[in-house]
Amino acid sequence: VTHQFYHDLEKPQVHISDDATLAWLAARVNASGERRVGEERVPFTFTSAWLATFRKTGGKWKMTAVASNFAPPPEPPAD
Repeated sequence: VTHQFYHDLEKPQVHISDDATLAWLAARVNASGERRVGEERVPFTFTSAWLATFRKTGGKWKMTAVASNFAPPPEPPAD
C-alpha cells in the first residue's frame, strides 16, 4: 500500500485518566493511494474513524481495544 494522501478530518482527541493509567484516542481521516492486487496497482480512497483504548502497565502503554469504521463511498452522479 502506498498512501498518496492521509489527512485528519478533525484534530485527534486524546484523553488520559486522572491517575494516568488509562487513555483513549478518537480519530477521523481521509486517505487515498494505491494497493497491489496481483500484478496490478489499484487506486483507493476512504474515510475512516476509530476509537482506541490504552492501559499503562509496567510503565508502557498497551492498546486494549480498537473499533473502526469506513464511511460508504459516495454515490456516482446521476445521469
